[in-house]
Amino acid sequence: MPIDNTFLLINNTPIRPAPSIKMEYSNFMSGEYIVGGVLKINLEGQIIGSSLNDLNNKIKNIVNYSGKCQTIKISCGNTKLVDGIGFINNVNIRPSDQPFMVSYSMDVEVAINFGNKVVVPDERFLALYGITIPSNLILSSYDESLALSGDESLANTGFYGQTFTKASLKLSGSISIQSYNHMCSNNTDTILDQIYTMINTRAQKILSLDSTLIQSYPLLQNYCNGSWQGIHDTKSLSINKLEHKVEWKFDLYIVTSECHPKGIVDVNITEATDQMTGLSSFTAKGSIKGLNNKTSSVIDHRIDTNDKLTNARSIYNDMAASGPYVGGAYGYKILGCFEAANLPPNACYQRTSSQSSQNNNGQIDFNFTYSDIESCKLSGNSIEISIEEEYPTRKYVEHIIPGRGQALVQLSNSVSAYKVTITGSGKLNSCDNSQIGTLVDCVYGQFLQTINSRGFNQYLLTKEEISLGKYSYRITRSYIGC
Repeated sequence: MPIDNTFLLINNTPIRPAPSIKMEYSNFMSGEYIVGGVLKINLEGQIIGSSLNDLNNKIKNIVNYSGKCQTIKISCGNTKLVDGIGFINNVNIRPSDQPFMVSYSMDVEVAINFGNKVVVPDERFLALYGITIPSNLILSSYDESLALSGDESLANTGFYGQTFTKASLKLSGSISIQSYNHMCSNNTDTILDQIYTMINTRAQKILSLDSTLIQSYPLLQNYCNGSWQGIHDTKSLSINKLEHKVEWKFDLYIVTSECHPKGIVDVNITEATDQMTGLSSFTAKGSIKGLNNKTSSVIDHRIDTNDKLTNARSIYNDMAASGPYVGGAYGYKILGCFEAANLPPNACYQRTSSQSSQNNNGQIDFNFTYSDIESCKLSGNSIEISIEEEYPTRKYVEHIIPGRGQALVQLSNSVSAYKVTITGSGKLNSCDNSQIGTLVDCVYGQFLQTINSRGFNQYLLTKEEISLGKYSYRITRSYIGC
């Protein structure tokens, strides 16, 4: 075995005698794609000393390489194969049956050769996920997954003429990136920052439903068209410095621009019909959970804003004002053969009571009641008709005579005229003064009906008074019988 060699230098020192060299590439994979790798070099050789002390010194020199970064150069003739810094994983010494000679083995890992990565990430992998790996960062793993789900809890809620959207779909996923690193790296303190930047760049595309996601997830093409957005994301970030690993997990709702998508609305409807009167009512009871607006970074939760409560209030205000959209349902049959009474005339459907409560977590609980109300009867408007009659009596004259204990009354054979005063009055029970016209019609209609049915319209009208207020109406007529 030759003593001289110049094709293997460690720390610029030739290894003599020359060992056998075995080299192979170790690739780091993400699925079927290469994301990084290192060159592994195995050296098998002998150490020969001229004496026992010389042998021990040479053994010490070789063993001192273990666990250190050393420059390593390997050439074949005039061609250089390796020129970089290698990490000596271990050095094993084995005795032999020859005097002043031992065998050794050495494992070396080289990540950067000739100033470049030994293993270049697959271009298809970089294009698929739209990521950029720093030149001095070697990935040992990259895992990314997305899950799209929808169930009956993510549905629309109909509320008598309007549809208040629950979150349409839920998107969950994770990104995990780990770097290969040893003490030879010159960027140990910045590895986690570099990984975080990669995750944050990718997260911005996912959270914004960027159209480039379709390349890696074709099933998202219906949701990355600009009309959908991701809101109310929940995120977590895990950092492992010892393993140079960062993991990000998230879930969010994917909604489109339907009616109030930034809230989850649960509504329970209870309907009732009074079989005696034909009047119906329903109660809408439920809750509104406001959702956060969309975000664009790995850990921004918008917890310092009031997005959830603002979005919940917007939905509540629309629901509370949804009276014009509400339609009644009349004439329902109950079990059996009994039918409800017909709906009375002059009825209107309106909200008769409401109650709500809210908390700082963005949830509003509400309870609305809508009912049929007879606009010309009690509960709709308060209407009263009164009649004052003065019947005919014999006429008389009283004479006061001084000294006489009682008056002298002179009677006549003629009688006084019949007199009657009819008064109709009404008052709105609500604060909606736009219904004053209906109130006037109702009062005046019943007022005339009373006059005509009692025959007062055949008498001589002697006086009429009308009083119209903001919430009230009054009419009075006086008649005399001829």
